[in-house]
Amino acid sequence: LIYGRFLRMKNNIKGTWQIIQWCPDLATREWVNIGVGFNDGQSYSFKYITKIEKINMIYGDGMGDHLNAVISLVIGFFSKNIFDFSPQIKLIEVGFSQGATINEILDRLFDRIVTFG
Repeated sequence: LIYGRFLRMKNNIKGTWQIIQWCPDLATREWVNIGVGFNDGQSYSFKYITKIEKINMIYGDGMGDHLNAVISLVIGFFSKNIFDFSPQIKLIEVGFSQGATINEILDRLFDRIVTFG
């Protein structure tokens, strides 16, 4: 049993994780966590907010549509490994993470970090 647990840990995917933040209004300087990322040393993977209802409730109708446009823009830049392209978007390196799969890692981090997810 102990050996099996060790084996699973040994085969885990390891890397670093990031928080994706968006500032809807630079005047207020309020940052919203809109996703998480994971880098296994070979490539980046990301998970973003897909439900906009909570954003609309907090920031008003239409802000969710704006967020969807922002996420589309972020996906375009991040897919080209361009991470610093706007003062309203931050990709913050947090630290080490590991898990059985990249999706498992992203799901766990997303559920913990993205309040409006």
